[in-house]
Amino acid sequence: MRSSLASTLALAGALALAAPSCQQLAAVSRPGGGAIDPTPKGENTKVPATMNSTTAWKEIDRRLDEQKLQEAADRLAPLVASARAAGAEADWAKALVRQSQVATALGGLETSVEQMKVQPWPKGSTARAAVELYYAHALLAYLSGYDWEIRQRERVVSDDKIDLKAWTAEQIAAEAERSFLAVWERRDGLAAVAVADFPYLEANDYPQGIRSTLRDAVSYLFVDRLLGDSSFWSAAEANDVWQLDLGNLLADEPQVPSPPATSGGTAVHPLLRAAVVLADLERWHRGRRELAAELEARLARQRLFASHRESAGDRARLRADLEDRLPRFRGDSWWAVGMAELAGEVDLDSGDPEHRIRARELAAAGEKAYPGSYGAKLCRELRTGIEAPDFALQMMAVDGAGRRSIEISHRNLPEIFLRAYPVDLEQQLARKEFRGLFPNDEREIEKLISGGEPAAAWSVALPPTADFLTHRTFATPPLTVPGLYLVIASAEKSFARGANRRMALPFTQSHLVLLQESQAFPWEVRLVEGADGRAAAGIEVTLYRNTWHEAPAAVGSARTDASGRATFASPDGSGSGYSNFLLVARRGGDIAAAQRYGGELRPVTNTHTGALLFTDRAVYRPQQKLFWKVLGYASGPGRGALTPSPGTAVAVWLTDPNGEKVAEATVTTNRFGTAAGEFPIPAGRLLGQWTLQSALGGAAQVRVEEYKRPTFEVEVAAPATDLRLNRPAELAGEARYYFGLPVSSGRVAWRVTRQPELPWWWRWWGFAGGSTEAQPI
Repeated sequence: MRSSLASTLALAGALALAAPSCQQLAAVSRPGGGAIDPTPKGENTKVPATMNSTTAWKEIDRRLDEQKLQEAADRLAPLVASARAAGAEADWAKALVRQSQVATALGGLETSVEQMKVQPWPKGSTARAAVELYYAHALLAYLSGYDWEIRQRERVVSDDKIDLKAWTAEQIAAEAERSFLAVWERRDGLAAVAVADFPYLEANDYPQGIRSTLRDAVSYLFVDRLLGDSSFWSAAEANDVWQLDLGNLLADEPQVPSPPATSGGTAVHPLLRAAVVLADLERWHRGRRELAAELEARLARQRLFASHRESAGDRARLRADLEDRLPRFRGDSWWAVGMAELAGEVDLDSGDPEHRIRARELAAAGEKAYPGSYGAKLCRELRTGIEAPDFALQMMAVDGAGRRSIEISHRNLPEIFLRAYPVDLEQQLARKEFRGLFPNDEREIEKLISGGEPAAAWSVALPPTADFLTHRTFATPPLTVPGLYLVIASAEKSFARGANRRMALPFTQSHLVLLQESQAFPWEVRLVEGADGRAAAGIEVTLYRNTWHEAPAAVGSARTDASGRATFASPDGSGSGYSNFLLVARRGGDIAAAQRYGGELRPVTNTHTGALLFTDRAVYRPQQKLFWKVLGYASGPGRGALTPSPGTAVAVWLTDPNGEKVAEATVTTNRFGTAAGEFPIPAGRLLGQWTLQSALGGAAQVRVEEYKRPTFEVEVAAPATDLRLNRPAELAGEARYYFGLPVSSGRVAWRVTRQPELPWWWRWWGFAGGSTEAQPI
């Protein structure tokens, strides 16, 4: 069975784009020029004959510690040669890997990969595995590190040698898979090697017997680093995950279909290849009666498919499969790990209102069955997370007395305690280090809790949350005096620090609300009554300005008019330096405020211009006339007001796909701000998308194409219902001659494609991988 699986995977890997062969890399160049020669040259590069390998390694390690990388590289090259000549495969493999690491530090990933590729490798299973695994790791690191540049390459087909810098992403991934597969085919010979004895891997923290052999590590690395990583998949592979038979993926022996013999055949999907690798590992442990290791291989498959098959139906099938298999492992402590996995999967099903109850029951069962085990620890973490008390607070920024101003989101908490501390407005305004109207420093808040006198202290009894879900409860602050308050909530009555959860939020109890009508000078605000929104007229509003080193200073004031509005011009010096601005309205005890932090409110005085451009059609042929119209407009410093631009001279021009200007005219707009003209489309220019632009701004795109005028038109109607993935799509259309009659006979051909639409910031924020090419479906 092993040989047939190996051949299946080898065939699947071969169906990917072929990577350049070893012979093609026989001579590759360094970034600085010159072919890499593994044979050392020059003085001070030979290992003395009397120096044994231990001494040589000490000398190399000393130079690496001293950051003398080139000297270390010079000593590694002869060490590789001497170890190869002596047949010391352990030293040979170690020297090759270390040489690649040093080359990475000196010349980059590309250099290290090329240098390792051109040299002979040891033949023994363990030593060969070390080099193959590190080579695959270096390839994938190179692909990930230079993802953007590599994915712009086009495949080069040539009988000549091809450097790594010309390989495509598919070729690099295929070469990495070849190395993984070469080690995987020798997996049975690696079963006796413990991961802890293999110095090229970091030992895991699993209990003894779980992922503890090099055979386990090779299988898991093959899946985790390559086959299961969708960033190395093609667009078709990423889009076709849902078409894979989930039952076959979960089977004890997944069936791999025979690929078509034609060149257009589809390769075996990486997820199916990963299922074959993990199923092989699972059967191997089953044959050795190693229940825990067998279950871990099954759980690895479960996790892999759960990350790629996320629909509710697929998740339900995955859970059902795990539930059916777990009873067989009840006698082993690793069963608790399976229960933790099952509980975690249930917890993800947010559509079930009782999902946390069931998840807690599963976790508690696993914890109780094998106390103190690795699985019990996972189950306990899940259970305590579900049972943990939690709350969050939201408040109205401004509200009247006797209103439910507080929203409490809570779970597993019987009661919450609150205090409202009064904030003196004048005292806050007098502070040199002004950080806002409310205390927001942790030390200030702690000082209030420990020694301040609250205006009100109360508690809110919370209803029980037997489903362990978050619920909402609304509360009314028992405050009667208008003013500024800092409301602090605590899960414990003592309001002590430590494991207690506390939150502090600002609150203004007032009958007035200050609304900002603009965000720049002239700064316009509107004052209204909070109860019904009526304008609050005749109330003085004061403008304050401060910087980081001075207390707020009043720089202006105004009274609200009949509509409740007040406008503040730019104060002297507001346009220079970093300033904060604050508006405060007072009426008796009622206070309303608006704040601007961290910026400069510069006056807006300039006028912006723009234009809308229109054409008489969307597609033109060469030597036709393009009729156009321009509508010019201007926007001033007001609140978004747009006005036409009459009597304005406007330059309008037409450019071809190369950006070359082919026609230009200057027109003057009429009293409505519009003007019109025409441009002939010259012959002999590049066809495609042309652009009409104006000096006021704005642009319009048109197509210039050579085409034969059709005698009929085809219309495809919009679908009657929304299209859904994995469901049949029905589209209706008709073909009619331009004189009105239907096209009674003809041949219809159609093609449907789908294409990912990624936001512009997708790669800017470091999201690598994935293709945006259109894929026929």
